Amino acid sequence: GGKAEGGFIAARLERDPQFVSLPPPKTPGHLHNYFHLSGHYKWALTQMFDCRRFPKVIILEDDMLISADFFSYFEGTHRLLDEDPTVYTISSWNDNGFAEYAGNPAEVFRTDFFPGLGWMMGANLWRELKFKWPRAFWDDWMREPAQTKGRSSVVPEVSRNANFGQERGASGNEDPMRAHVSRVVKNEVFVNFSERNLTEELALGAYRKRLQERIRRSTLLANLELAVPLSGVTRDCRIAYASKWELEDMLRFLSLAPLSHGMARGSFDGVIQLRAGRNRLLFIVPGHNQTHQ
Repeated sequence: GGKAEGGFIAARLERDPQFVSLPPPKTPGHLHNYFHLSGHYKWALTQMFDCRRFPKVIILEDDMLISADFFSYFEGTHRLLDEDPTVYTISSWNDNGFAEYAGNPAEVFRTDFFPGLGWMMGANLWRELKFKWPRAFWDDWMREPAQTKGRSSVVPEVSRNANFGQERGASGNEDPMRAHVSRVVKNEVFVNFSERNLTEELALGAYRKRLQERIRRSTLLANLELAVPLSGVTRDCRIAYASKWELEDMLRFLSLAPLSHGMARGSFDGVIQLRAGRNRLLFIVPGHNQTHQ
């Protein structure tokens, strides 16, 4: 924010009126940057896809450090955008990728929640979205069912980028989500994803069946306290939630981000998976899974 930014935007608009979206009259000042950001994203994606004709683009915020295998990760996963119509985007960011919950650098999973903060999209998706791109709050808009259409994003358990920016959001004010963003750790172990057939590993039917089977074999816990600390868990475990409010309590207990759009970050089919020790997982599952013994 501030005069410097306002001067930059004004000068840039003289050269390219599509560079940002200007907020409607009487929009509160603290919301202006959300319009600027959304317009700038549209301008940049238009340049990459429509002007330069790239088939895929990686979008990364400028306050991120990347891991040594950041590009290996995208090299190994980008084919999913061509070969699997159930994949929405590829992300290098795990919203729940805190040190205590992420420990397997080779693990890749599906999530119904678009993460952003380091992601790849294909030209086909851009053609779907560009004519209805929002004037503001582009990332929340990307998470709406009208855009996702039931598709998943692919995410590594251990993020391939980490944030080094200040704890401020687009509004310039203290952003509670930044506290969560700052806790996400970056991978430090090189993984050659190109050697794997991720199209087969992450095929929706097989992936869902494999996940459900692992949940079925896990031990049902009566309460989360029995799984804390997760480093002491010796087998796969699960805890079931019966309502949105119960899930919100669990997220708070585990210091995870609150629900957004009624969905937990990092969840797939309502299931959140967290690393619990080297080879064990804790599953937070919808109530209909609690009958599996």
